[in-house]
Amino acid sequence: MSEPSPTRRALLKGAAITGAALLTMPGAGSTLEPDPVFAAIAAHQEVIAGLKVALDRFTIHELAGGKYDAPEIEAAVGAAHDRDFAGLWGVIDTVPTTAAGVAAYIDHLTGKDCFGGVMIEEAEFQGIMTTLRAFAAKGAAA
Repeated sequence: MSEPSPTRRALLKGAAITGAALLTMPGAGSTLEPDPVFAAIAAHQEVIAGLKVALDRFTIHELAGGKYDAPEIEAAVGAAHDRDFAGLWGVIDTVPTTAAGVAAYIDHLTGKDCFGGVMIEEAEFQGIMTTLRAFAAKGAAA
């Protein structure tokens, strides 16, 4: 006689228990709190979108024959660059709490809107390495 097939309810219960066990693994997020790196990335993406709008306004101004004689546009671009820099450091300094957060952190920082294909400054590189080291230390301590 063959073994009885598991019911759908038993399979779903097993999947829920397995998922809960994965959430408590070191480095995979030991709490049900959201990983703060996702909020930092989302905030930086919003800032990047604002920077692109400011840069587009500047480009349209130049294409229309204007040279650097639009101080309000230049000021808007400068302010947007400042917000981008602050948002970037907001991501760099946020220690992920989950493995998925580390993957998102790396993907964001190596993406085309950050350092994808661009040399980074030593301070930025050191900040990134410090943050990744902090995540690794949390996993080792857990």
